[in-house]
Amino acid sequence: MLIVTALYLLFVYLIFHKFKLLPWNTVSKVIVLILGVIILAGFLVGLQGLTPASTQAVISGFVTEIAPQVSGRVIEVPAEPNVELDPGTVLYRIDPLPYQYRVDQLTAQLVDTEASVAQLKESYDAARAQTEATSAQLELTTLRLDQAETLAATGAGSVFEVEQYQSQQEQLTAQLDANRANEQAAYAALTSSVGDTQSRVAGVLAQLESAQYDLENTEVKAPGLGLVTMFVLRPGMQASPSRSIATFVYTDEIFIVGYFAQKALRAVKVGDSAKISFPAVPGRLFETEVMRIGTAVGEGQYLASGQLAMTSEQRTTRIYPILLSIPEEFPLELRKVGLSADATIYTENAGVVGIVATILQWVGTSLDLVI
Repeated sequence: MLIVTALYLLFVYLIFHKFKLLPWNTVSKVIVLILGVIILAGFLVGLQGLTPASTQAVISGFVTEIAPQVSGRVIEVPAEPNVELDPGTVLYRIDPLPYQYRVDQLTAQLVDTEASVAQLKESYDAARAQTEATSAQLELTTLRLDQAETLAATGAGSVFEVEQYQSQQEQLTAQLDANRANEQAAYAALTSSVGDTQSRVAGVLAQLESAQYDLENTEVKAPGLGLVTMFVLRPGMQASPSRSIATFVYTDEIFIVGYFAQKALRAVKVGDSAKISFPAVPGRLFETEVMRIGTAVGEGQYLASGQLAMTSEQRTTRIYPILLSIPEEFPLELRKVGLSADATIYTENAGVVGIVATILQWVGTSLDLVI
């Protein structure tokens, strides 16, 4: 408002002193004072309501911490800091030898397991053959027992022979039960499976796939289009999943977050035009538009806990975030996350107030050239 006041005083000076178009007396002084208060108040209300401004705007983006999936010694760091990287670019490599050894060990174990599964088929076939042979012997013994009992009943045979066949029948019945149990165990071992894979083989395959996954993750790659900044990792350092050792900044979606007075939410809507100035580019205004309006801020959040809310908590705020798109003509080399800016939103009813706001904003950014 100092600029508006200065312009008004300049106007008064030109009218009453420079060109002396009107007399400078008590009446004119009172009129000038009252008119100045009205103009300042009107512009203050208009500017705040129709062209809300924020001096708390900053270029923002999505950032994630990079931690490895496996632990080990870093052997190579091919990525350069502050250089845009494509998705999948290797950031750093962890010594793969311990994980390669594990893969080789499980590969050999898989071969042995598959061979043992083939032996299970042979064991099952042998158990089934043994069951069939015992069953045939039992049938023959039972037949001979019936014949011996018939002969003994007529006096043509001996009781001893009958008792001998009865003993053989009991032994073969017990042996048949044992053979059937062995056959069922061999069949269960052979046919137990996970999906279409024999269970023993599936167990080793799962371990092998896990080991291969760990081996692949000895190369830590960029999760998307972006860059790493303040990258101090060097070969020989120890990496661990429990500790982040790099910060990755996504560059495919960068935007500006401005914090505006909450009264602006009544008039601002998505798509409204905006002008932004940057201290890094003094004397220039960039045109953009409103991308999104926030729907929640941390001051309104209640976390689940075993404690009651405290009245001493500072949970109120008079500002609210509004997201603005990056101006297309803004220099690429200056699109740095954290760069500050001043933003003014021009609502559809801004009119003359919008013209004044543009002038004020231009004057403000021009002062950055000398301040």
